[in-house]
Amino acid sequence: MVEGIVMNSGAKISMFEKFVLKTGEGPIGERVESQGRWLSDARIFNPLLFPYVHATIPNGYIMERLTPIHLARIDKTLLFVDVIQKLEELWTTGQGWHVHNKDTPDYDERCEGRWEEHMSYIMSRAASYCPWVVPHLVGMQDNLDPTKFHYCKAHGDPTLENVMLHPRDGRIVLIDPLPPSNRIPECKESDVGKLMQSASGYEDIKISRTAHVQFARKHLHTIFSTVGWVGLDYEHERMAAQYFERCCWVRLIPYQQEMVRHLYEERLRAIIDFRNI
Repeated sequence: MVEGIVMNSGAKISMFEKFVLKTGEGPIGERVESQGRWLSDARIFNPLLFPYVHATIPNGYIMERLTPIHLARIDKTLLFVDVIQKLEELWTTGQGWHVHNKDTPDYDERCEGRWEEHMSYIMSRAASYCPWVVPHLVGMQDNLDPTKFHYCKAHGDPTLENVMLHPRDGRIVLIDPLPPSNRIPECKESDVGKLMQSASGYEDIKISRTAHVQFARKHLHTIFSTVGWVGLDYEHERMAAQYFERCCWVRLIPYQQEMVRHLYEERLRAIIDFRNI
């Protein structure tokens, strides 16, 4: 047994031969427990996409043990394609597509209220930790229409570090979801932004502790060419995904040690410059 590994999120992982116990304290524990409930509910729609949760307990859950993926040893292009195909199953499962456009019968005015709360949250976070990015985010927000987002059942955090292999058949399994909140819209674009975060070097920087991580332009191309957009406004969908990727980095920065925080901030600056070339 391996006990008491504390993750960056503050959650604690204890690994046994056949299962893993994930717990937390206070708000972290509440979030971990909600992850367990999300995974249990999601398996009802597609049991092959997510790990089996043996039990959800106060401030935690117990799930089957999976096999980690050594990202430095694999072809990430193929992994991105595989992850996107799995996410497409999730995005079109259960509640299905809910494109809350004012011109359609399923329009839900609450999506605009959630967008206001999201903007307030992300701008507060940016102003506190990387104020230089605020004008850039405001400019992107002004060009986005939240009623055009593809609202659906979303994972919330499908970075490559949250992908593992099932030991029985080697299929990929998505772990550690972020259950819906008003801070980040539950939509396809926000999930794609998380994939872009990985394509921009998130895991590589985290592992190497260096800024000398190249942009994988081919991975970004793979993401946008593989995702099946159903709308007609491709440029808006692409801009929304890019915006949510920037939000991912802004949200990451406060939780890091000083050295890693500096590296992530450097990468955020590079992302903005890179996308504007």
